[in-house]
Amino acid sequence: MRERIGYLHIPKAAGSSGTEALVRAANAAQRPDGRPVTVCPAVFDRSLYGGFDDFASFDDTRRWMVFEGPVEGLADFDVVAGHYNAQSLCNGRSTDDLVVLFREPRARLISLYTYWRSWTEAEHAGWGGYDASRHAVDLDWADFLVDESIAPQIDNVAARLVLGTHRLIPRDSFIDPRDLDEVTRDATAALMRFGHVDVIENGAECWQRLAQWSGLVLDVARRNETPPVVAADVWARAHDADVVEALRLRTAVDLELWISAARRHGRDRRGEAERAEAIAVDKLSTVSSRAVAGGVPTDPPAAMSREGAGTESASPRWRRWSRGS
Repeated sequence: MRERIGYLHIPKAAGSSGTEALVRAANAAQRPDGRPVTVCPAVFDRSLYGGFDDFASFDDTRRWMVFEGPVEGLADFDVVAGHYNAQSLCNGRSTDDLVVLFREPRARLISLYTYWRSWTEAEHAGWGGYDASRHAVDLDWADFLVDESIAPQIDNVAARLVLGTHRLIPRDSFIDPRDLDEVTRDATAALMRFGHVDVIENGAECWQRLAQWSGLVLDVARRNETPPVVAADVWARAHDADVVEALRLRTAVDLELWISAARRHGRDRRGEAERAEAIAVDKLSTVSSRAVAGGVPTDPPAAMSREGAGTESASPRWRRWSRGS
């Protein structure tokens, strides 16, 4: 296997499956000098928490999951896998040792929302004073997307993890729309230095390439999947122009990263952008359709990006807004 691995796990991007397979394989491997591979037991740094630091309020099961020590301590481990930003992972590793697998970001964010809404009260309570998951329960989809208090969890999360600390990424608020282009350029440039990138929508080939890159035999099982059914009323405004725009802003940089990663193994930019659009529209259609009586959508899904405006998949309401009327 590779001597050093840093697996950057974007939430709700099949990372639990990938992380578990990677850690299991690494724990069974040996280094060339015969000693066991050391794997960091913690699966979070502080990236997703913004200014929150009351980790003592977490229950015992969750407290151990957060690496609270100086990030330089990550250099002690051969393998670090989880919700760490790239700057943390580079302690003891070069960028060539880093791997990230992306999921189409709009579909990923919808999945995070429905995942949090599926939690039991005990699961919410386990995170103590950190109540981001409860916001998904308390808010409909439209209001969830503009809830700036949970920005580190919902605003271009892949870019935040790829870049780490960045002058244009506020710790506890949304990226200014005027800065999205510059953040995109910086995040794309940073991604080019990663040792391996892919998109999970590539299916079995994605996992085969990860196994080849890591030098490990991976047995990837599906786990931590999100229940599909959410109450119909939370999607009532999902196709309104302002909500579509909010979703675009929350995922604009991440979409470019997904396209960049997908292009390494697939089609040209236009082809991958069209694939991303189809994935996002299908995901929203699926969750909102299953939520209504009889499984029939109340409104046809609109295209979800400006790039998709005017296509046959776009609703009349979307087309009117995209023309500025």
